[in-house]
Amino acid sequence: MNALESMTLTAMAKFNDAKEQIAKLTSNCQRIVINSNESLETAKNLAKTAKKVETLIEDKRKEITAPILAEKKKIDDFAKSITNDLNKAMNGLRSQILSYEKKLQEEREAEARRIEEERKRIEEELKAKALEGKIDESDTAQVLVELKEQEHQAQISTKSSSIRLTWTYDVIDESVIPREYLTIDERKIKDAITAGKREITGLKIYQKEQLFLK
Repeated sequence: MNALESMTLTAMAKFNDAKEQIAKLTSNCQRIVINSNESLETAKNLAKTAKKVETLIEDKRKEITAPILAEKKKIDDFAKSITNDLNKAMNGLRSQILSYEKKLQEEREAEARRIEEERKRIEEELKAKALEGKIDESDTAQVLVELKEQEHQAQISTKSSSIRLTWTYDVIDESVIPREYLTIDERKIKDAITAGKREITGLKIYQKEQLFLK
């Protein structure tokens, strides 16, 4: 067992004392049937106790995990700090590589177009000479095969091994984006309602009953 596992078990052991109490409380909450003022009061007391226990467990969880999370943040921040300059340098390097690769690809594509045009020109000349009987048709066919192979190889060479096309997007006009691609900002809506706003187009703002136990 490593140090982290040992620390986790020690932390979890701190909750053991509360497990029996929580199990009993859970059973009482599940069994109660509210059918009188007396059972209502009992249920309210159970709900209050359950809330207190839940709060205590949550506070204990935060107390135990806070130093762990604080140390994790230190490690995360340190790792980011030592790779920050490298990431910037790498991004600049990748940008240069992409730019030069694009230049090479444009040159290869231009050469492929030149070879295609040259192949078409020679093909027309050979066909014309074959019709005039100035060249044997079998020779013409062989030359055409060789020219098409050169063109094929040129097309293959236009594909860079370093460049990949990936789909992405930029927002041009947010107002016309279909609804299925939008999400509601619940935090913003709740803040607006808390501030007193009672009408928002497309929303029904209303009050609902919620149990509040003192």
